[in-house]
Amino acid sequence: MRDVLPPESAARVELDALFVEVGEMVALAEEANVRRPAETTHPVDVPLAPGVRIVGAVAGCIDGPTPGPVRLRGARMSASVRLELAIDLLCLAAQDPSQVWTGVAVARNPDPSQSAPVSLRLQVKGVSPTEREEHARAALRELVEQYHDGLRLPLPLFAKTSWEYVTDSSE
Repeated sequence: MRDVLPPESAARVELDALFVEVGEMVALAEEANVRRPAETTHPVDVPLAPGVRIVGAVAGCIDGPTPGPVRLRGARMSASVRLELAIDLLCLAAQDPSQVWTGVAVARNPDPSQSAPVSLRLQVKGVSPTEREEHARAALRELVEQYHDGLRLPLPLFAKTSWEYVTDSSE
């Protein structure tokens, strides 16, 4: 039977463990300075090549000393959450490279045997605005190119593989 809560006496152990886990996630979010609601949306209009542009908005951002997208998830940290965060961060850096954008994700541990939550903090490579913009636009061009290839060809890219590609540090 789904969506039926057990009696409190039967659920107490699980609920206590859940309260501890949520408390640890809140503490980790506070350490990353992202506990407050991420309510800011930044419009994005990034030309990448003739006839190719990314238009939309990056929602779920915070402002302040470390502005950027925030992902607080009660689910386990997944490749799709990491990749979404990275792409949003690239869009923001390409749109406004004068800002040092920081993407933060806090979620349950991807390893079910571990109860401690995990966090991820990302920034686009580059010290200067010009470097950040170049890195962001190059990465976005590559992702759009792969997307277009995927529309024409059977291209087996998946969230975990894409994440490894995005975070490749061999450069």
